[in-house]
Amino acid sequence: MYIINIFDVKNYKALDDGFEIKFEDTTYIVGDNAKNKTTIGGLPVWILTGYSLYGNNREEVSRNKNENTMASMTIIDNSGSEHIITCLLYT
Repeated sequence: MYIINIFDVKNYKALDDGFEIKFEDTTYIVGDNAKNKTTIGGLPVWILTGYSLYGNNREEVSRNKNENTMASMTIIDNSGSEHIITCLLYT
């Protein structure tokens, strides 16, 4: 399986609504401290499992507790089929 992109991010931590990232053969995420590199890296884990990188689902992912949080990603599975996976956290 590999990830093609992440899109339709809404109310997820410090990422802007509408955040989108496309992954190439090699993708580098570079930036100063506190610039959301770990947030971006943890986003696929949250979409697939509903859990944080640290293995707990109690981590606060909603920027605004009065809004739903969601994100989607497109993957290619081992047989070459494309799938869109969406995680939605209702508040």
